[in-house]
Amino acid sequence: MQVDSKGMKNLSTLATRERDGVELPWSVCYNSITSTMLVGLYKSNNILVFKVE
Repeated sequence: MQVDSKGMKNLSTLATRERDGVELPWSVCYNSITSTMLVGLYKSNNILVFKVE
């Protein structure tokens, strides 16, 4: 979820558990060169990759 600078207003939602399988996210990294968001999951060997536009 992207929020405003005060953390009060939801600007957009990148991924959800129901739609994208994001369950127990443990780490997040944004790559500005490829415009991708990498999400590591707790107790999982999977990393989810999302293209950010």
